Amino acid sequence: MAKFLNERFVAVRIEDKKDDLFAAKLGLSQEGYPNLALYDAEREYLGRVVGFGGKEPWFKQVGEAWQVSARLAAAKAAAAKDPAEWAAFASLVGEIAGREKDALAALDRIPEAARSPDFGASRAAFAAQVAWAEVEREIRASTKDAKTPDAFKLAAPGNLERVEAFLKEHGGKHAKLDPAAWSRKGALLMMLDRKADAIEVVTRLLKDWPESPQAQSVLRSMR
Repeated sequence: MAKFLNERFVAVRIEDKKDDLFAAKLGLSQEGYPNLALYDAEREYLGRVVGFGGKEPWFKQVGEAWQVSARLAAAKAAAAKDPAEWAAFASLVGEIAGREKDALAALDRIPEAARSPDFGASRAAFAAQVAWAEVEREIRASTKDAKTPDAFKLAAPGNLERVEAFLKEHGGKHAKLDPAAWSRKGALLMMLDRKADAIEVVTRLLKDWPESPQAQSVLRSMR
C-alpha cells in the first residue's frame, strides 16, 4: 500500500493529535482509520478512503476516487466553453462528501438565461446538503468530549433543535437527507426519553421512506 501511494502520489502523513489544524480541515479523525484524503494535481479534492476492509476493496476505492479527477477536469473544461455546463460539474462534485459548498457555488455560476426549469429544485437540494453537513459538524462538536451516556444526553436538546430547524427549512428538498434527518431526530428523542415522539418518527420513517437505509435498519432491529 505504501509503495503504491508513494509511486503515484505525493504522500503526506498527518496525525490528528499532533496536526490538529490539518486534521480538522480534512476530517481525518471523524470516521476511522486509516483515513486517506485524495487530491489531484489541480488541487481538486476527490474524496476519502476510510478504513481497511482488505487489499482488493482498498485498491478499488482508491482507484474509483482517482477516476473522479478526469471527470472533474472534463466537466470544468466543458463549463469553460458553455456556462450552462456548470450544472454537470455541480452534479459531479456534489457526489463528493465534503464538497457540498463547491457544488452550490458551481450551480450559482450558471447565468440566469441559461438556467434550466429544474434549477431552483437543484439549488435547493444542494443548499440542503450544505445545511445538513453543518448540522452534522455541530453535532460532532457538541459531543466531542462526551464520555458517558449522561454527557451525550446533556447535548441532545441542542442537537434536537438543530435537526428540527434543518427539517423546517430544508425538509422535502433532498430525498436522501430527509430519512437521515428524521432518523437522527428519532435517536435524539429516544436519548431524551421521549419515547412516544420517537415512535411517531419511526412510524413516519417506515411509511414515507421504507426503502431507505435508515428504515431498513429499523426493520432489521425489529426481527
